[in-house]
Amino acid sequence: MIVDSHAHIFPYLGGANGFASVAEHMQHLQKDMCLTSQPLRRAADNAIAEGEELWDGVNPGLNGLSDINFRVGRFGRLEWTRDGVGYYLQFQPPSLQGMEAPPDLIVTYMDYVGVDVAVLMNAHLYGKLSEYYAEAIQQYPGRFVGLAEVDETRAHTDAEIERLRYAANVLGMKGLYYLVEGLFTNDFRQHSDDRTFDPFWEEVRRLGLVACWDLGPFPMPTADDYLDQLRRFGRWHERFPEIPVVLVHGLGGTLQVGDGYDLSPEVRAICKHPNLMIELLFPIQVGGKAEYPFVGALDLVHQLYDTFGPRKLVWGSDIPNIERYCSYKSIEYLRKHADFLSPSDLDLILGGNAARLYQLEHAQTT
Repeated sequence: MIVDSHAHIFPYLGGANGFASVAEHMQHLQKDMCLTSQPLRRAADNAIAEGEELWDGVNPGLNGLSDINFRVGRFGRLEWTRDGVGYYLQFQPPSLQGMEAPPDLIVTYMDYVGVDVAVLMNAHLYGKLSEYYAEAIQQYPGRFVGLAEVDETRAHTDAEIERLRYAANVLGMKGLYYLVEGLFTNDFRQHSDDRTFDPFWEEVRRLGLVACWDLGPFPMPTADDYLDQLRRFGRWHERFPEIPVVLVHGLGGTLQVGDGYDLSPEVRAICKHPNLMIELLFPIQVGGKAEYPFVGALDLVHQLYDTFGPRKLVWGSDIPNIERYCSYKSIEYLRKHADFLSPSDLDLILGGNAARLYQLEHAQTT
C-alpha cells in the first residue's frame, strides 16, 4: 500500500470555502503566501519585484497584512495591486487553470503514479473543508483520509470542541491539521503550548485522532524561531504523549547546514518520542533549487533514516502544489534512487507507517 501523507483537494480557491466570507479566507491565503519561496513578480513585464512583501514587516499578526486587494487569479496565480501596479505569485502550477483541485483530478493523479490512499491536509489557505472532504471520501471510498481543522485561537472554546467532535464522529475525519501560524489572527498573544488549550487536546486524545502539526514560524523562518516552536511542541507533547503526531513538512529547512540537518541533542530528544513521525516532503522543499533525482534531498532523508529509523518516516508529496516544480512522478527519487533503503523499509516509509497510523485496511505490520 502506498500512502501519500500530504495531499490537497479544494474547490475554487477564490471562494469563502467554509469561512464566513471571501475576505476572511483571503486573509489566511495572503498570510501563507508571505512565506512562500516563489518569487513575487510584476504582471506587466514578469520581472521579479523586490520589496513588495505581502505584510508590513513589523506586525506579524492579522493587522500586519498589507491592504493590497489580494485575490485569486487563474493558471495557478495569486494577484494583488499596490499603488496602481499589478503583481502576482505563481502559487500553483500553470496547469491549474480554474484554481481548483477536485477529488476526481487528484484520484486520477494517484492512479497514474500508483498511490492507493492520500491524506488530505485541511489547511486554512484552502478553506475550512471538512464537509468537502467528507463528500470526497464518500465518492471515492478507501482513497482519501480526511483531517479536521480548527480555529487555533479559539480551540479551547465549546464551539470549536463541538466542531471537532462533529468532524470526527459524523464526517469521519481521522486526524487534525494544526497550524501554529493560525495563531496570527490573535497576534500570537497565546502560543501552541498554552494550557488554555488543554480541554481541546483532551478531546483530541479522547477521539483518538492523529495530530498533524505544522510548526512553520511566521513571519521570519529563522532557526531560532523554528526551535522555539519545536520546544513548545515538545512541552505540549509531554502533556499529551498518547496523541500520535506527524510533523508536517518534516524538520524545518532552517535546521539544514550544508548537506545535512543540525540535529542537536535537544532536537533528537523531541523527535524520538515514540508517538511521533516525521514527514518527508521532498522534493517540494528543495523545489526551484534542485532537480531530479534531488541528491541533496536524498542526503537529508539518509540522515533522518540513520538517526530515527524507518518507522519514524512517512512520505508526502503536496500534490497539486508539487507540480509547480516537478511531476508527481518525482516519488521515484525514493523508489529508484534511495539505495540505502531496504525494500521493506521503503515499503514502511511509502505507506506502511501511514497505514498503521490511520488504521487503514491491510495496514503493514511487519
